[in-house]
Order: sequence, then structure tokens, then C-alpha cells
Amino acid sequence: MLNQNKIWLILRLGLGFIYLWAFLDKLFGLGFSTEVGKSWLNGVSPTAGFLKFSTHGPLAGLYQALTGSGLVDWLFMLG
Repeated sequence: MLNQNKIWLILRLGLGFIYLWAFLDKLFGLGFSTEVGKSWLNGVSPTAGFLKFSTHGPLAGLYQALTGSGLVDWLFMLG
């Protein structure tokens, strides 16, 4: 049982690190999935690429209209 708990702990910490890394990359623009000059601290919306170019279907216009909204940016980064 102890080994199983250790495995779950490692998996949980690993998953948490992945989400933390994505947040820090979007916030500071570390150059991995977010370019250096396109960070949230430089004034670029973190939802711009995701909501503008990856939405399709009948609700695409709604999601594309949400791009750049301050509230949506905060919810995207926190969630």
C-alpha cells in the first residue's frame, strides 16, 4: 500500500508541475510554448491564440468575441 501511495504522490506532483509550468510560461513568456515577447506581462492576451484560431462550429463567433477580455484572461490563467 505504501508503494501505491508514493506512485499517486509522484503522479499528482508531476501533474501539478505541468500546470504550473504552463502558467509560468504564459505569464513570463519563457520561450517554450509562448514566445519571449508575447507574455501576459507584456500585454498580450493569453487567450488570443487559443480562442481565435482553434474554435470551429456554430459557437465559434462567441468564443472569438471573448478573446482579449480581462475577465476571460484571468479565468483562463487561473483555471
